[in-house]
Amino acid sequence: MEAGKRPGRRRTLLLKVVIVLISYFVLEAGCWLMIATGLIDAKYPTFHFVFSNPEYPAPVADINPVWGVWHYPEHYETQNGCVLLNYDINSYGARDRERARRSADTGRVVVLGDSFLEGFGVSVQDRVSDLLEKRTGHEFLNFCCADFGTTQEYLVYKNLADSFDHATVLVGFLPFNDFENDDLSLLRPGDYRYRPYYVRRGDRFVLEYHQDSLSKSTFNRAHYKVYSNAPAQIFTRFLRAFTCWFNIVDYIKNSREQYHRRFNGAGKVFSYYYDYTEEQAQRLDYVLGLLRQAAGNRRILLCSIPVITDFQRHRTEEGTPPLTSRLRQICARWNIGFIDLLDRFPSGTDNRGYFLPCDQHWNLRGNRFVADQLAPYFPRGG
Repeated sequence: MEAGKRPGRRRTLLLKVVIVLISYFVLEAGCWLMIATGLIDAKYPTFHFVFSNPEYPAPVADINPVWGVWHYPEHYETQNGCVLLNYDINSYGARDRERARRSADTGRVVVLGDSFLEGFGVSVQDRVSDLLEKRTGHEFLNFCCADFGTTQEYLVYKNLADSFDHATVLVGFLPFNDFENDDLSLLRPGDYRYRPYYVRRGDRFVLEYHQDSLSKSTFNRAHYKVYSNAPAQIFTRFLRAFTCWFNIVDYIKNSREQYHRRFNGAGKVFSYYYDYTEEQAQRLDYVLGLLRQAAGNRRILLCSIPVITDFQRHRTEEGTPPLTSRLRQICARWNIGFIDLLDRFPSGTDNRGYFLPCDQHWNLRGNRFVADQLAPYFPRGG
C-alpha cells in the first residue's frame, strides 16, 4: 500500500513543479511583453552576469579631505544606456587637460559646478566650458565634479582653483539638487558619506563634516568591493541580468521614489525654483558671500540651471519664479553677475530635446545652446 502511494506522491509533486514552471514562464513572458510594447519603461535583462567584484560604477568617490567627493586621477570609461562616461583626469583631480598655474592669458576663467558643467554624458570637447574656450580664445579651467553642491564648489575654489591665474569665476547653480547637497537635514538615514555642510548654529553657519574622517565614508572603491560581493547583492545582480519581472519591480520601486521626489505636498511638480526653504536660501547667500571674499576683485558670474521638471512647473505658474527673484537679490548683494537660464530656453515646453533621452543632463544640443547663451559674457579678447 505504501509503495503504491509513493509514485502517486511523486506524480503530484512533479505536477506541482510543472505548474510552477509554466506559471513562471507565463509571468516572465508577460513581463517581457510589457517592456517590449513600452507599457512599462523598464530595462531588458542584459544576460551578462558578473559574479564577483563588478566594476566600480563611477569616476568619483569621497577621496578629498577638504571637499569630499572628487575624481580618481585616472582614465575612466563606461557606457550606461545613452550615457557615455569617458573621463581623463588631470594631475590635480579635475576632468580637464593639464593647466599651468601661471598664465599670460588675462581672461582665464575658473568654472565651478556639478555634473552639468563637468560635462556628464558628453565628450569633453562638447561640454560648455570647452565650447566657450574654443569660441573665445580664453582658457576655461574646469573644476566641476558630479555630486558637488555650492559648499563644495566654494571649498574647491578656496583650496585649489584660486591658486591658478584667472580673471573670472563662472558658477553653475543647479536648484534641482544643489540645495539638497548642501542641506544636512535632508540626509537620508544610513548615508555614510564624507561631506561638508554649512550648518546653522544659532545666528550663524558653521562648517561641519558628516563623518569625521574619509575612512568612514561608504562612497569609494574599497567599500563598494565589499558591499557588491555580499550574497544579497550577488543574487540581485543575477535577477537583474536574467529576468524581466525583477527589472519591472525595480522600475516600479524607483518610479514611486521619483513620484515623491517629483511632486510637492500640493500635488504640483516639485521645483526648487518655487519650493526652496528660507534656510536653504540663507545658506546659499552665506556661501556665495564666502566665495566673493575668496575671489577678491575678480568677476563672478552665476548661472542657474533648470531641468525638465523646472520647465514643467514654470508652465503652470505665472510671473517670475521666487528663486529667480531671490538669486537676483543675493547676487546683487555680493556683486555677482546673474544669468537665469530658465528664461533663455524656449518657453511653453519642457525642452526635452536639449537633454539626454535616458537622463536629465544636457545632450550635445543642450551644451551648445548654453554655450551660446553664455558666450556674450566672454567676448574674444575681452
